[in-house]
Amino acid sequence: MLGVTVEYANIGLAKAKMQSATDAVALAAMQAMPDESLALQNGLEIAQLYFGDDDTAAIGANDIEFGVWEPSADDFYASVVGVNSIRVIATMSSNRGNALNTIVSSLSGFGNYEIRSASIAYTTYSSPDQPGTCINGGFFALDEVKIGNNNNFNGDFCLYGADKVKLGNSNSFASSALIGTDVGGSVEGMNNSDIEDTQRFEAALDLDLIDLIDEVIADMKDGNLSGVGDFETYTVRSISNFNKHDTYIPYSLYVSSGEIDLTKQTTLEDVAFVTTKSINVGSNVSVNEVILAAEKKIDFGSNIEFGIDDYCLEGRYTVYLFAEEDIEFGSNDDLRGVQMASEKKIKMNSNISGIANVHAEAKDDIEYNTNTTFGSCSDALISDFGETPEEDDIWDCDAILASIPTSDDDESDDDDHDDDDDDDDDDDADELQIIYDENCSSETSSSYGLVL
Repeated sequence: MLGVTVEYANIGLAKAKMQSATDAVALAAMQAMPDESLALQNGLEIAQLYFGDDDTAAIGANDIEFGVWEPSADDFYASVVGVNSIRVIATMSSNRGNALNTIVSSLSGFGNYEIRSASIAYTTYSSPDQPGTCINGGFFALDEVKIGNNNNFNGDFCLYGADKVKLGNSNSFASSALIGTDVGGSVEGMNNSDIEDTQRFEAALDLDLIDLIDEVIADMKDGNLSGVGDFETYTVRSISNFNKHDTYIPYSLYVSSGEIDLTKQTTLEDVAFVTTKSINVGSNVSVNEVILAAEKKIDFGSNIEFGIDDYCLEGRYTVYLFAEEDIEFGSNDDLRGVQMASEKKIKMNSNISGIANVHAEAKDDIEYNTNTTFGSCSDALISDFGETPEEDDIWDCDAILASIPTSDDDESDDDDHDDDDDDDDDDDADELQIIYDENCSSETSSSYGLVL
């Protein structure tokens, strides 16, 4: 029984070591960003100090991934564009030939233990000399994005059409704006000014918002907005339809089996609608703190103000649109802090007054015409359809520093510990200290942290 207890303690120590290792590797790699080759080299150097560099090592080159961490969705996905994070996964398993050998547990029928740990290091640093990270939103379509003439794209705004991005004439792009397609896709109209080669990318992006459409509609039909910001406290009201002369009650979630006609409303605020049919919104309306979800289309008129003037101070999206068919907008609308997704197309008319921090995803095309400035906040907005992860104050490479053995650690080792092993530990400690001193100055590490 004592042997099993000891081995469980050893398993706990192994898990703690692996977590420390992945933390240290992720932070060490992040110090070298945006140079991914150097980041991978730094990460592997730290990994080798923990596990060696043979084929059975718990962390190899394929276990260090570059990608995008989305705080609003509490999600990481591998990507070659908009990289702001590094994920490191350590594995001890039978397949790798490095499973934790537990002799006593083997006799008791438990066998070898397989252990896995992961860490994500991310950065909020943004340089005007580097391409952006899409933090100010963008148009993302699985078919084409079609943009007209005379548009001005500011901030970290992205245009992504998996098959094609088609640009009109006389559009201007900030240095942090990005234009991309899937591998093999095409961009037409690259004769626009201010587009550098570094702003063009090819990648298969994972459009998570589209995948939420059916789930959001189903949850809302069940009267469930749990976890969706202040919307989760709304009173559920079941109706057969909503007529144009009806008056809504604020802080309500209306669940309808018929058409939602909002064409006579002058203000839509603090309300949510979901329907198995379509939603129609008229012109000359202000829209804020609203969720609209429809199994068919959502149609807007002209001269609509989405969000508020000081929308950046909110720090979050305040209008959410989900449709299984098209989402269409009229002319002279002003969109601020809007997140939307369509299983078909998103269409915007000409002379939109402004588009700022709008995140739009469509399974088909996104079409936009002319004469708009795409503004942005200095920081990314948070979505109510995702949780912001808690952050610890792990700055200045604390994980690496904590991994350097101290004299107290040495004194706690068993008396019969091999002197050669002690020498190896000292060498590892020296190497860790050198890497910490070279790469972890306050200037380079102050913008990095770990996702916990």
